[in-house]
Amino acid sequence: MNRYVRISEFLWLFLAFTCLCFSIYEFVILKNNEHGFYAIGFTFISAMMWALRRNFRKRMEKQRDEEGNGSK
Repeated sequence: MNRYVRISEFLWLFLAFTCLCFSIYEFVILKNNEHGFYAIGFTFISAMMWALRRNFRKRMEKQRDEEGNGSK
């Protein structure tokens, strides 16, 4: 489970970074505002999903550590 959570966290971060690069490309190079705004929207959604997955992983690790320390 921990491996899946880390992989999904990395994939959301990668998607956010890719969308950010694409939106900069659309705005600066192609001067296409409509597609740039779509890419910015996907960037924000991907960044929010990354933050949610990261918080979930940290809570899961904290809970696992507390369970491990409580039983000893």
